Amino acid sequence: MDRSEFFSKIGILYGVALATSCLQSCNHELAKVTYPVDFTINLEDPKYLSLKTPANFAFVNEIIVAYTIHKTYIALAARCTHQASLIAYYDSDIFFCSKHGATFNTNGEVTNGPATQNLIVYKTSLIKSDLRIHS
Repeated sequence: MDRSEFFSKIGILYGVALATSCLQSCNHELAKVTYPVDFTINLEDPKYLSLKTPANFAFVNEIIVAYTIHKTYIALAARCTHQASLIAYYDSDIFFCSKHGATFNTNGEVTNGPATQNLIVYKTSLIKSDLRIHS
């Protein structure tokens, strides 16, 4: 085998390896990383005033906090389990990832792929205007 043929084969092998890696990454699901969560936000704080109106949401510490159309507070991991894009809450009680179209219900369960892993759900409790989000 001469030098030119050698480099040609190396190039082909590198191309196959790169293509395989790219194709596999599209199917990559993020591993759930759980850590203790316990913080409180004051709903009178201007940053969170939108959470006093049903069908609104806010991002706090990589968590999406939503005030549902049923006037309850829910908190879930803010990133889609497919490729870590931020999700949004819609007044039809779904969380939507605009990157690839995955949807989740208010229990964090996948209702439409490509995501296959559920979102982490956190507990919420409201005392006056203080909303506690915790594991």
